Amino acid sequence: MLVALKEVPIPDPWNLRDFIGGVEQQRGRPIRLEPYPARALHRPCGLWLQYDDVDVILYDQFTSQYHCQQIILHEIGHIVLEHRPESVMDTTDFQPVSPLLPDIDVSAMTHFMARTTFDDTQERQAELFASLLLSQQGTTTRGFDLFQF
Repeated sequence: MLVALKEVPIPDPWNLRDFIGGVEQQRGRPIRLEPYPARALHRPCGLWLQYDDVDVILYDQFTSQYHCQQIILHEIGHIVLEHRPESVMDTTDFQPVSPLLPDIDVSAMTHFMARTTFDDTQERQAELFASLLLSQQGTTTRGFDLFQF
């Protein structure tokens, strides 16, 4: 994981938008952020949906900006660390969310991962990836407003 962190371009000063742009450039594919009401729907606070041509990160829109950034970086950790789900994809979990996200085509996903508990190695690695990034940057509110995209 430390090797992956060293290979990811980290902007100085820290800025989430610039960081995402660097990951997009490094991987040659876009990352799209989508807020959604995770807690209201009793769903995970973060999801990574992978399609053939784009990665979509859903994050809880009703939490603090710091927590949003942690969620997004956790999902980017899955992307950078090339994690894959350990079980068969079950898209029925998205049925309650689908009406709220009309641009998300669940049938076209190649796989997804959800930020829920940390009882498996991949989840712990993704959380550590996000935490290490934030701690190294001494993140404050500068470069932090997701809504300035």
